[in-house]
Amino acid sequence: MKYVLDSSTAFKCLVRETDTDQAIRLRDEYQAGIHIGENAMAYFVDISTVLTDTLVKFSTLNRHQ
Repeated sequence: MKYVLDSSTAFKCLVRETDTDQAIRLRDEYQAGIHIGENAMAYFVDISTVLTDTLVKFSTLNRHQ
């Protein structure tokens, strides 16, 4: 089967939240050659933004403790 992955799917593989198990299973099946995957055009920009925002929030929380 062919899937178009967006940044939220990739993020769920990195950070535990709702549907993380499904995202990891999809990633593992893609790596095993079961699925064909494509990335949305803004995939790398989106995931970079989300990871940067998360890091900033995490750093801010740690400074106040």
